[in-house]
Amino acid sequence: MPRLRQDMNEKAQQLDPETAQDETLCSEAEFARTVADRIPVLVHIDELAKKNLKARFSRRIYATILEESSDLENLLDAADARYNTTFAGLFELVSSLRAISAAGYALKNVQQRTRRDDFLSAALEREFRGETEATQRFTDSTVRDLLDRLHDEVVLICGPAIGHDAPAQILNQERVELKRLPHTLGSDDHADVETMVAAKAALFLAVHKTMFDRAEGGRFQDVAEMRLFVREVCNEEQARFLEAKLTNIRSRYDTFIRNTSTERDSADLRDFRYVLEISFQLMRCVRHLVHFYERHENDIRDEEIKSDVARLVDKAVVLDRTLNFALFFVYRFVEAGAPIAERLLHHFTTAEVAELELPEGCMLHARPASLIAKVVIHHGTPVEMTMGGETCYAGSIMKVILLAGNHLKESRVTFKGDRLPVADLRLLFEHRLGEDGLEKLPEQLSYLCR
Repeated sequence: MPRLRQDMNEKAQQLDPETAQDETLCSEAEFARTVADRIPVLVHIDELAKKNLKARFSRRIYATILEESSDLENLLDAADARYNTTFAGLFELVSSLRAISAAGYALKNVQQRTRRDDFLSAALEREFRGETEATQRFTDSTVRDLLDRLHDEVVLICGPAIGHDAPAQILNQERVELKRLPHTLGSDDHADVETMVAAKAALFLAVHKTMFDRAEGGRFQDVAEMRLFVREVCNEEQARFLEAKLTNIRSRYDTFIRNTSTERDSADLRDFRYVLEISFQLMRCVRHLVHFYERHENDIRDEEIKSDVARLVDKAVVLDRTLNFALFFVYRFVEAGAPIAERLLHHFTTAEVAELELPEGCMLHARPASLIAKVVIHHGTPVEMTMGGETCYAGSIMKVILLAGNHLKESRVTFKGDRLPVADLRLLFEHRLGEDGLEKLPEQLSYLCR
């Protein structure tokens, strides 16, 4: 504990423990008692870790650390602990523990998935396994150090009587080889499951394009280069965006496609779900590590607290594990999944062409263009729109407006895509592109009114 921080805490403890400036504030002594009531589980885990120095942290223990540190961080944040001399250091330690344990938990989920050897090259697969293990050792050792330092900080603030024995077997109790029950519930296909497959495959291909448009997905040798990349290409906001895209595809897949007869009959679908899961878990790891790096690079006002965290966690290693392991293999799995998604899109799309006439008195200005785009986006599969021999993607309002603007004298519009969005576009044209009021659209197009 730096001497300056210790002096500050000693001064804080000299304050009247029952005195607060007004009724909206609690005293530091009162809040210390609240923290002491909430900290025992993390203290127990720290004591277990010290007794079992060679044990690896299990998925179960990571989940517990993540839950407890998240709850404690919320408590400290609600009390404005980051702005209080006595509690600011504790807040940063808890925040760091939450971020690193979240990354460790995501890695455990990767390790507990059934291993497949046919997605990456043999060399890359060996490297992936080794790098996953190396990164797990990093998160294990970092969480141990943060727990130890957190324990010391809590004892300093709250006093020593905060822990008792806990069952040691939870530290490294893994169930990697746990067998699954047979899937006997909900095995019938949902309506239009094939359309849902095509939509999710199209979204995955959009994620692939977004990622490779931003960067090539290679490795980095220089720390300065990694810092620049995080700042300009893969900051937390951008990592959250990609994670959200993968989360959406994965969630909708599990709701509408998983355990259907369509999935059971398609090896490509099962492969697609595996790629989704690994990519999603690795992207979660990226996001949590980037959050930690950015927070402790830019967001801490107190330089002493920042230095205290830096002594525990090497930010250069965090950058390396973020970019040269987690993000690198997100790229590799998304790259491996793209041909699978292409095959699924081709197999589960029923192509249809509709040649439509603009209704009398209607023009493709902003409002009808937005409705055309909403139909395409709602169904999630690509649709091409052609006027005067020129073609664009019909899911972009601006592209539709520009295409129509280039062909003001053209009244014939052709759509090519999956049968469901094309059917809805035909219906939209039959109802004058909504120009007579959205309330007059048929029930099948009610989603356009939302």
